[in-house]
Amino acid sequence: MNRSPEVSSKAPQEPIRTRRVYYIGGFDPRGAVYYHRLYEEEAAKQGGNIGVHIEVGPRFKVAPHQDCWTIKSEWHGHTTTTDYCFLSWEDIVREYWRPGIFSLLLTTIKGYIRFARCGALGRIRTNYRGPFYSGLYPIAFLALVAACSLVAGGTIAVMLANSGLYAIPACGLGLVVLAMCFRYGMKLADRLGVLWLLKTYLFVYNLGESLPHGLKERI
Repeated sequence: MNRSPEVSSKAPQEPIRTRRVYYIGGFDPRGAVYYHRLYEEEAAKQGGNIGVHIEVGPRFKVAPHQDCWTIKSEWHGHTTTTDYCFLSWEDIVREYWRPGIFSLLLTTIKGYIRFARCGALGRIRTNYRGPFYSGLYPIAFLALVAACSLVAGGTIAVMLANSGLYAIPACGLGLVVLAMCFRYGMKLADRLGVLWLLKTYLFVYNLGESLPHGLKERI
């Protein structure tokens, strides 16, 4: 009985000359323009660090929700051409990206109350300690910002009142300090990604109840 020779797992493989990559972003309101620019910048850094030539072509649209660009890379004499296809859904993300901080805070309070009432926080705490503490991180950070702002504003108001200033101006200046501290705290939260993480959690929670408008059709 004739048997075909077995293919050795150590047999040399043909180098990849062309390929196509599809990329779907996460919960991010930034679209293909941003990611194309980011790819260009990071490709230049990577190429310089490891001695590889990477050429990123211009971005072009091939469909209403699909942008592409071509990447040519030369790795020690081996050339690969990649069609990089960015599949967009950031327009749907923007519909759920709450711009107002007070609207976000109100939604956060409602969302975490619902987390607790439906038992989600308890189950996560029992089974997944890491995600549980990660889930509490945004609201704990915001609570710390609120507490520090209240303490700073109240301290200034009391100090001014004790120094002989009338109560109304002292309270007014205290409120100004409170607002400034809270605003700075929110900027810090945004810079550290706290607000982004919080918006992602709220979106995922809503996603568990029903698909956002237009997402099923886009998929």
